[in-house]
Amino acid sequence: MFLDPSYNSLFAAYLKNPVQTPAYIYSNTKLVENISVFKNLFDKFGVTTHYAMKANSNSTILKLILKAGLKVDVNSLGELKKAMSAGFLPGDLIFAGVGKTDAELETAIQLGLKTIKAESIQELVVIGKIAENLGIPVRIGLRLNPEIDAKTHPYIATGIATSKFGIDKRDIPASIDILRSNKFLNLTTLDAHIGSQITDLNLFVDVFRFLSAQSDEFYKLGFKISDIDLGGGFAVDYDGSGNSTLPLLEDLFSQIAILNDKKFNISIEPGRAIVANSCAIFSTVLYTKRNGEKNFAICDAAMTENIRPSLYGSVHTIVKIVDEQYAQKSLYDVVGPVCESGDFLGENILLPELNRGDVIAILDSGAYTAAMASNYNMRPLSPEYLEKNGELIEIRRRQNINEWIENLEIPYEG
Repeated sequence: MFLDPSYNSLFAAYLKNPVQTPAYIYSNTKLVENISVFKNLFDKFGVTTHYAMKANSNSTILKLILKAGLKVDVNSLGELKKAMSAGFLPGDLIFAGVGKTDAELETAIQLGLKTIKAESIQELVVIGKIAENLGIPVRIGLRLNPEIDAKTHPYIATGIATSKFGIDKRDIPASIDILRSNKFLNLTTLDAHIGSQITDLNLFVDVFRFLSAQSDEFYKLGFKISDIDLGGGFAVDYDGSGNSTLPLLEDLFSQIAILNDKKFNISIEPGRAIVANSCAIFSTVLYTKRNGEKNFAICDAAMTENIRPSLYGSVHTIVKIVDEQYAQKSLYDVVGPVCESGDFLGENILLPELNRGDVIAILDSGAYTAAMASNYNMRPLSPEYLEKNGELIEIRRRQNINEWIENLEIPYEG
């Protein structure tokens, strides 16, 4: 099995300084390498990257992204505040999401974000009313549903006709009426996002053509679109190799640059592509057992650290970090201690013989893992570390259960 060299560096750093598991450990080298791809797209083609921080919102990662000159896509007031605390300015932020609350919209309008994306007729009306009440003009992006099938998992397909995301093409005339009737709504952007883990990058050319054609229609009605946002979703291999669609992006945006001919500002919203293959979850084997024909490795990491296998049926490469090259191998279901049959990190994984105390690594765990972690079974959130120059730097401490209970719960004695 070929592993990206960054993982060997993570293993070496852990063996040099073992930390309590479960723990997320990121490669600074891999993060910088991935981020540099998107910096290069700006330098060569003027493509602006808004990192989709829903994939991973650790402040250290946000600061690396800020340092490279990238911007951010946020989906909640919490993400907005976290991005600004990391040093991003309001003009660096676009606010997406199908269900923004009035309070979130009010804050976003007051701050003067780069763009607020509207995903429904009702939302556009609400944005207009809040902007009018505040007396503050707001830059609007319309997220349109292009009805393009990204051929990905249905849970992460966001551009098909039955998706909850985006404005149905039949509702575009109503959107135009609302925009015309409210002088505080300034339409600047047309946007589409067709899903995640997209391997066929030609689909982004289709998205560009769709949005460009829609822009021409808006222009005929008196609206000048300055920005086109193609979304994100660039695929990553989950085999520990470090491979992804990133090396193909230069060719893709070379094509789009020719089609665009400097007519629009082009932006994208990658998340997973920047962080997924930069991290491994380190976990200790608590017990091994056999039930029927199944061998189980019961570990201290669980669906609370990585829900993707349970939620999506995602497959992560799992390795024993000290791999005896000639050891006999067996198939294991790698499971956690959570009280759910769906609590597994991998099924039928071929591994060297595992024993109590062995440490394994669940690779490619940088996206939608720590960000989706939970306290189910009253488990504390796990710490995060950054490996840099062979050392492990703590970038998020393990959650303290006592502080959590004392600070959040209000006992009622009645």
